[in-house]
Amino acid sequence: MHPTRRRLFNTFPAFKLERHFAKYEHLHPITHLCASDTESITVRDALRHYADPEVRKLWIDMDLAYTEVKGHPLLLQELASFYNSYADPHLPPLRSEQHVQELAPQEGILLGTLALNCDAASRIIVTSPGYQSLHQIAATNGAQISHWTPRYDPDGGARFHVDDLHQLASASPEPLRAVVVNFPHNPTGCLPTALEWGSIIAIAKEHDAFLFSDEMYHGLEQSPEQCLTPAVTAYPEKGISLGGVSKSMGMPGARVGWIACRNVEYMQEIASLRDYTTICSSAPSQLLGLLALRAREQLQQRARTFTEQGRMCVARVIQEHQHLFKWGRHGPQAGPMGWVQVNEGVSASDYCHALIESTGIMLLPSNVYECGGDQCFRIGFGRSDTNEVVAVWEQTLMGRQHPETRVL
Repeated sequence: MHPTRRRLFNTFPAFKLERHFAKYEHLHPITHLCASDTESITVRDALRHYADPEVRKLWIDMDLAYTEVKGHPLLLQELASFYNSYADPHLPPLRSEQHVQELAPQEGILLGTLALNCDAASRIIVTSPGYQSLHQIAATNGAQISHWTPRYDPDGGARFHVDDLHQLASASPEPLRAVVVNFPHNPTGCLPTALEWGSIIAIAKEHDAFLFSDEMYHGLEQSPEQCLTPAVTAYPEKGISLGGVSKSMGMPGARVGWIACRNVEYMQEIASLRDYTTICSSAPSQLLGLLALRAREQLQQRARTFTEQGRMCVARVIQEHQHLFKWGRHGPQAGPMGWVQVNEGVSASDYCHALIESTGIMLLPSNVYECGGDQCFRIGFGRSDTNEVVAVWEQTLMGRQHPETRVL
């Protein structure tokens, strides 16, 4: 057994973001204004409005026996077809039985990182702040972690500069095992241009490194022109795409995701590791995933509608209270969330705590993230109640008599 498999859950530190949510989110009344997902859909509406006849029949006739370890064949075929639609026609097509694995998204991060076989002689570069498991699993197994952090302009806008990535990649003699990115980015809403994305891929290629790309928010760009080519097709040698139905298709409760890579040895390693986790996924979840993929364009348009309405509402409040908050001249570039700066000397965590204690409204302070500091908070705007919740939040900003506003 590879030594990286010997250290698992017994040595992982607390997952700060998830423990923060656990502390508050099941106390009532709590209202999320920091959610990273979009408005969810009911099974009834999904079957009635988005399922094709074949999926409806599969649902009615569904057998609750064990499912196929790789994933439902139709689901895998949809994924292969999706990625092949981006691929260079001169390349052999991506094959569903070799290059795609269905699993839960967090499971994909766990197994996908372990399959990289990182150890103390390996380096990983990761976009930060970000979801903790994207770097923590490799760090726990001894890998050296370099954090690629955004720069901030005077208006509070965040942007990841490729020059910084190049400098990090060249800064150490240890081999670079992987560049780990998440675009559209959680929590900042950053999104590189197509040219910048090409430069990121070129840096990974130059160092013969994998490019592990968390693409959970793919499809939530503000315009189709912003949409990046998935890593598995843009970098066929060592590109890895992680996807799912949680964020852009309104099905976080289905717990369906996937990982795709043309490196067959890497995919076989994931399959072997999965024998120690879920082995296979639930039948209902996989059929919901199939439904979502076949109705991807409609479901993502639904999510973008909620996101755009919510983003405009939040942007208006930040503009009207720019003496307290800033998030860049144009706000986040993609996704259902933004990264809001408070004034220098103000503790974002103190403000978020005061707000939830006073009103039950939850914002997410930046100190739950590695490299997050304590001067920002994440605000979410992809749910149907965003305007209503923002109106309550705005009322607290109208006068200094509110205890949470006095923190600002």
